[in-house]
Amino acid sequence: MKSIQWILAGKQIGYEEIRKKNDIEFYFAVAVQKWKGKYKIFTSKIEENLLSFLDECIDKEDETDKVIQVDTIEDVLEYFNEMLHIDIEKLHPLKGQKLFNPRF
Repeated sequence: MKSIQWILAGKQIGYEEIRKKNDIEFYFAVAVQKWKGKYKIFTSKIEENLLSFLDECIDKEDETDKVIQVDTIEDVLEYFNEMLHIDIEKLHPLKGQKLFNPRF
């Protein structure tokens, strides 16, 4: 599994998509990175009609952004399967950009 190899090598990999819930479209992003022996998983969900206001709100803490930390790659896989329902193989290295800063 290429995604697991990238994670174990410390690369931040991610995935973005538009999801629909109750006829409302949301921008959804997820990323994972191994950082100092732990694994950090980032998720963000923003109503698509609010994306145009993102620059205006960039200084405000967004309740839809979440970072969790787990101890093992098995925990990462479980979180993706059980909580996010995303195949980790959809994630890929993020060229020139990162979805989150793993220091936080």
